[in-house]
Amino acid sequence: KEIKSIILAAGKGSRMDSHLPKVLHKVDGTPMIQLVTNTFKSIDKITENILVLGHKKDLILNLLGSTTPYVLQEEQLGTGHAVKMAKEYFKDFKGDIFIAYGDCPLLTPETIKTFIEEHNKSNTVCSILTAHLDNPTGYGRIVKKFGYVMEIIEELDADQETKDIKEVNSGVYIVDSVKLFEAVDAIENHNVKGEYYLTDIVDYFVKNNLKVNSY
Repeated sequence: KEIKSIILAAGKGSRMDSHLPKVLHKVDGTPMIQLVTNTFKSIDKITENILVLGHKKDLILNLLGSTTPYVLQEEQLGTGHAVKMAKEYFKDFKGDIFIAYGDCPLLTPETIKTFIEEHNKSNTVCSILTAHLDNPTGYGRIVKKFGYVMEIIEELDADQETKDIKEVNSGVYIVDSVKLFEAVDAIENHNVKGEYYLTDIVDYFVKNNLKVNSY
């Protein structure tokens, strides 16, 4: 299947207490978003990279170039909402979508390529990039059954048994494009922040008997 990416880069980065959008802060002298887009452009299997922009988007386009493909998230209503903003752009696309973040500059080409290969082998609707941490405190836990992901439980909602799980969610996904937008249309914002969380697509897939893999 053809694969394209959505790179989420609309956030303000309010915790950084800066006039700059989060993704324009520099790592080793280079803005994070430039490091991320350079990495994704180097992956031959990914045929197009689409940014989701919002806060001070013109500053980002000034850096990356005005021809950069993007969609606009005018209100920051969560990661699920951000992906939903790309629905019209992908309406005729029938491949897989790699979802990543503009503030994750240390995601390597090797990891991306291997993740794509493992997803293709898995024959699942969705794969989640995960990590095993000795101290997983603060991260969403990956709950599995028979080797497949059943749900992602955030720290605030986790009981002690769940908190003991060492496998955590990185927030990076590969998802069948048609099923992805079905799922983001279905998720709701009944949570403390009133936001649409991308993690809720897992619940949608499981309820519809679609398998979710982790790598």
